[in-house]
Amino acid sequence: MAIDIYPPVFSLADSCLEVVRTAVLTRLFRGLPRCFIAMGLLVGPPDVSALESVVLNVGNINADDWELRDVSLRLAGIEQNSPRWELQSASMRLPPPLADITGLQISCRQFQWREHYLSCRQGRGKIVSARYASPVFDFSMEVRERRGVINIDHLRLFDGSVALLAEENDASWRVVVNGKDLRLASLKALLKRPELQNIAGRIDLNAELKGRRDNLQQCNVAAQARNLALQALNGKLAAEALTLDVELNAVKKQDVWQWRQQNRLSKGALYVEPLFLDIQPDQPLGLHGNGTWRPGSDIFDVHSATFNHPGVGILEGRGSLARQGGFSVRRADISGRVARLDQAAPIYLTPFLEAGPLAGLELAGQMQAELSLGEEGINALKLDFNDLTAIDGAQRFQLNGAAGQLNWRPWPQQAEPSFVAWRQLKLKAIPVGPGRLDFVTQDRQFELNKQTDVSLLGGTLSIHRFSYAAMENQDADVHFSGALQGLSLAQLSEALDWTPLSGEISGEIPSVTYRNKTLALDGALTMQIFDGVVTIKQLASSGLFTDFAQFYADIDVDNLDLNALTRKFQFGNIEGRLSGYAHNIYLENWRPISFYAWLGTPEDDDSRHRISQKAVENIASLGGGGAANAISKGFMSLFDTFGYDKLGFGCYLHQGVCQMMGVEAADNGYYLIKGGGLPRIDVIGYNPRLDWNVLMQRLRRITASDEVIVE
Repeated sequence: MAIDIYPPVFSLADSCLEVVRTAVLTRLFRGLPRCFIAMGLLVGPPDVSALESVVLNVGNINADDWELRDVSLRLAGIEQNSPRWELQSASMRLPPPLADITGLQISCRQFQWREHYLSCRQGRGKIVSARYASPVFDFSMEVRERRGVINIDHLRLFDGSVALLAEENDASWRVVVNGKDLRLASLKALLKRPELQNIAGRIDLNAELKGRRDNLQQCNVAAQARNLALQALNGKLAAEALTLDVELNAVKKQDVWQWRQQNRLSKGALYVEPLFLDIQPDQPLGLHGNGTWRPGSDIFDVHSATFNHPGVGILEGRGSLARQGGFSVRRADISGRVARLDQAAPIYLTPFLEAGPLAGLELAGQMQAELSLGEEGINALKLDFNDLTAIDGAQRFQLNGAAGQLNWRPWPQQAEPSFVAWRQLKLKAIPVGPGRLDFVTQDRQFELNKQTDVSLLGGTLSIHRFSYAAMENQDADVHFSGALQGLSLAQLSEALDWTPLSGEISGEIPSVTYRNKTLALDGALTMQIFDGVVTIKQLASSGLFTDFAQFYADIDVDNLDLNALTRKFQFGNIEGRLSGYAHNIYLENWRPISFYAWLGTPEDDDSRHRISQKAVENIASLGGGGAANAISKGFMSLFDTFGYDKLGFGCYLHQGVCQMMGVEAADNGYYLIKGGGLPRIDVIGYNPRLDWNVLMQRLRRITASDEVIVE
C-alpha cells in the first residue's frame, strides 16, 4: 500500500539512514590519529642536540573518500622544553557534505614527540573554506601506538558552535559531535530535502558514533530544534515556532541495525495537509518507536510505534515499511484509543470531511479502533464506540447515546457481525426512538442480518430487509422491504411543521430496489391512513440523483374519511368519504408532466354528507365556477354548512394543460359539488381546460390565506 509518510520530522527509518550515511565522515576523523601515528613511527623522534627545526614534506595523506594534498609538517624550537608544531595542507578533498572545505591548517603551542608518542596541547586550527568563511578552532591531540585522540572545540560553523572528539583504541573508534545553537537555514544544503522551500530556526545537536575498523556499530543522536519554521514547495507541509526534540539510538548486531527513536513536539504550529496542529506546552505530542533494518535492504521493520496526543488519544502500531523513492506501507497493525471525540475529531477527522457530504459533522464520545494494512490496502477495520453523539452540519441527522461495534473486511467470507444501538436518533426533523441494527459489512457492501423494529412517530417501523452495495460507476444497488404500524400523523405533522393532522399510517412496504439510478417497487405499497387505504403501484424512477430525474407511479385512494382529512386544514371541513386514483403519473425533475386523476364520493357511500362554507368557496375557486343556488355571498353567509349528494374533481394533465372533470355534466359546465338535502348548494365549474400553473397558483393561494374569492 503506497502511502507517503510525512512529515520528515517524524520519519523513523529516514533518520536511521541519515545517521548511517553520516558514517562516511567518521573515516576522516578516525583516520587522522592513524596518520599521525604512522608519521611518528616513520620519522622517529628527532635528535634535539643537532636540530633546531624540522620541516617534513609528507606529500598526500588519503583514506577512502578524503585526501590532504601537499602536506607539510614543521617542528620549531626542538631544543626547547615546549617545541612548536605546525601542519598545513595546500588543498583538501572531503566527501559530501564537507566538499566545500578545501584546506586545513593546524598549529600547537605545546608539543611533545617521542618514540610512539605525539601530543599537542593549546592547539589552534583553521579550515580553509569560502562557504564556511574559514573558521578557526581550538585543537588538541594525543597519539600513542594503536591509540589516538583528537579534540576540536569552539569551531564556528552554521552560525553556531561545534565541538568534535575523535578517538581510536586498537581498531575500535568513537566520534562525538556537539553542535550548539546552529542555524537551520545554514544547514539547509546538508539536509537533502529539496522539497523544502524555506527552513529557519536553531538546533542543538549531540551525536555519538562508534565502530570498529570500517564498520559503524552504534550511533546515538539527540537534537532539539527551537523556533522551527519550514514550508514545502507543494504547500502540503509547514511549521511555525515549533519546538522539536529528537532522540535516536541504533546498535548493529549480527549485521542488523536495532533502532529506537523518540520525538517530542512541545510548542508551536504544524500543518501536514490537511491537518493543522496547534501544540501547547501542557499538551506536547509524542512519537516514539523501535525496530530493525538490515543494510542493503529497502525494508524497515517497526516493532513498536506510539503516537500520544494528551487529552485527545493514543495510536499504537507495528509493521513494515518499504523505501522506494518514498516510504510505503508493506504491512501494519494499528490500534487507537480516543477518550474524547469532541477534542480529536476537529483536529484529525474534520479536515478530511470538509470537501464532502459530511462537512460540519460534530462528534463526541469515546472510540477504540483497530486497523490492519497490507500492500493492497486495508485488510481489516474494527471500531468500538460508546456514548457517541453525531450531529450533521446540514441538519440531516442527529445521533445521541449510541454504542456499537463495526467490523469491516474486504472479503465476504471473512465478514464478522456488527451492530449499532442508540438512545435517540433524528432523521431530518423526524424523531426516531431507541433502536438497534445488526448488520454485516464487507468491501463496499452493507446488509442487515436480522429483522429490526424501530420506534417511529408513536408507532413501529419494521425493517425486514435492507442492503446496500456501492458500484464501480459511482452508483449503488439498494434493496429494502418492511412495514409501518401505527405511525402518528399528529407527530409527523408536528415534526415537519405542517398543519396539524390526525390519524395513523399503517401498511406494508414490499420489495423496493434501486439499481442503475433506477428506483422500482416490486408489488404494491399499501398504507392505512384516514380510516381508508392508499395504494401505490408501478412505482419507478430513473436518474434519481441526476440533473434529469424521472418518476412514475399509480396511486389508488379507497374510502378515506374526509372529516379526518380536512378538519384541520385551511381548505375547510368536509364530511363524507373519498375514493379515487391518480394513474400514469409522470414527473420530470419532480415537476408533473402528465397523469390522469380523479377524486370523488364513492358510489356506495352512505355516510353523512356535509360541507363547510369555506370548503365550498375553495372548491368553487379551483373550478372557476359558482354556486347555482347561491346567488350572493350574503345568502351563503346565513349557513355554516351545506348538504351535498356527491362531489368530485378530475384532471387529465397533458402538455401543461389540465382537462377538468366533475361528478356530472351541467349546462355549460360540470358539477364539482352536486347538492343534496337542506340547505342545498351546487358548485359548477365552467372552465373545461385550465393551465396547470394557474391551478397550482390557486391551490397555493387557498393554503396560504383565508381570503378566498368565489367566482
